Amino acid sequence: MKTLAITKYLFTLIGAALLASAFSLYNGTTSFLKEAVSTEGTVVELVPSRSSNSTTYAPVVQFNEINGRLVEFTSNASSNPPAYNRGERVVVLYSPNAPESAKIDGFSRFGEARLLLAFSAWYSARLAVACWLTACRRSAQNLA
Repeated sequence: MKTLAITKYLFTLIGAALLASAFSLYNGTTSFLKEAVSTEGTVVELVPSRSSNSTTYAPVVQFNEINGRLVEFTSNASSNPPAYNRGERVVVLYSPNAPESAKIDGFSRFGEARLLLAFSAWYSARLAVACWLTACRRSAQNLA
């Protein structure tokens, strides 16, 4: 009985934290997209990132700001196989106040983390509801 009580509170807290994280990420992305300027950039390099058992590649992109200044940034998303090739043209979104924090436009750069957090929150909420219902049933059976 104690395990169930702990579990229901634990999954409720985990679900709430994940939901808050997804909401925060959504708000940050929305704010960025409201002020972002779109331009075309070119993948100039693929930077390898090695872990214990694999290597992924992050694209390095160059683009020109509105004022003509050349900006280069490394995407925070990497993959294997590489999602882009050297010389490939990509759509870049950047804030005029922080062009070095630019991002490659596309669902995989903005949507995956939010969806993963939202799904995890939903799953944790399902587990929490199941634990709460089980606890309510047991409590009702004990009263009968």
